[in-house]
Amino acid sequence: FIVAPQAMNMQMYMLGAMYAPTDKLTLVLMQNYVMKDMDLTARMMMDNGMSMLRDFSTSSSGIGDLKIGGLYGLVAKEKMNLHANATISVPIGGIENRDATPMMADAKLPYAMQLGSGTFDFTLGGTLKGTIGDISWGLQQLNTIRTGMNRQNYRFGNLYQLHSWAAYSFSNAISTSFRLSASSESEIKGADPELNRMMVTTANPDNYGGELLRGALGINMLLAKSNLVFSAEVGMPLYQNYNGIFMNENLGINVSLKYTVL
Repeated sequence: FIVAPQAMNMQMYMLGAMYAPTDKLTLVLMQNYVMKDMDLTARMMMDNGMSMLRDFSTSSSGIGDLKIGGLYGLVAKEKMNLHANATISVPIGGIENRDATPMMADAKLPYAMQLGSGTFDFTLGGTLKGTIGDISWGLQQLNTIRTGMNRQNYRFGNLYQLHSWAAYSFSNAISTSFRLSASSESEIKGADPELNRMMVTTANPDNYGGELLRGALGINMLLAKSNLVFSAEVGMPLYQNYNGIFMNENLGINVSLKYTVL
């Protein structure tokens, strides 16, 4: 490869809204704004035939795909409930982002640097939650199925996720949580004809997907007379097995504010 990725950072800002028209049905709408930066090293050939290494960076930013869906209650008991999850991802995020590189002034960025999938993606699954005294627990399984090919002649691999968590309430206002998340994703199908898979590892569709196991610790705080909830979580991978060549994941931080209007 002429170019080797060194590090990548992604920031995602998500605005979500939920509305329950009935006791069993909750409608969900989510829109995110994504910022991606990648540091890379290129091996450049000089006029005298010698090679030199040159560091550079690429970036992309903008709105991601829109997610619309719902939750439907299947079982509702005093200390346990089960609901079905269903969402559709509408491909409004950009998949043709470009940036300057040492080899080209306006190069098409690889798959990992694009902002959306370019396909309509369906996520189906279920969530089981319960309480035992001051302890709450949950188990969620989700399956994301990609449909068709996008306008750049590829689609991301199907994604299967299993989440489990437990939380302990110290009071009505504060709790701590521990979460384990496992995921399996297949490689990209098809290929963007503008990307040279021999140029950089992230341009090869075979280098995507794999299996991950993540652990995370979190805290939840109830604010503003029960209407506002602050949550923060820090997670890191416990096991990583990627298809082909890919950068290891290091750290993930999630911070959220949830406000109940009605």
